[in-house]
Amino acid sequence: MKILKCVFEIFLKNLGSILIATSIIIAAIIYANFNPYSVCMKDLSSRYELTSSAIFCAGSR
Repeated sequence: MKILKCVFEIFLKNLGSILIATSIIIAAIIYANFNPYSVCMKDLSSRYELTSSAIFCAGSR
């Protein structure tokens, strides 16, 4: 029982850091999956086998 109480106390002391780390990981996953430029590059390269598909994507320079 003392071990469980100790683990719970450590968890509560580091709760802010755990939440920040979790939100950074979630933001990275969302950005990786829903980045419009990246989706455009993947879509064009898989459909048309283009290596220079960046010129077709909106937002490319």
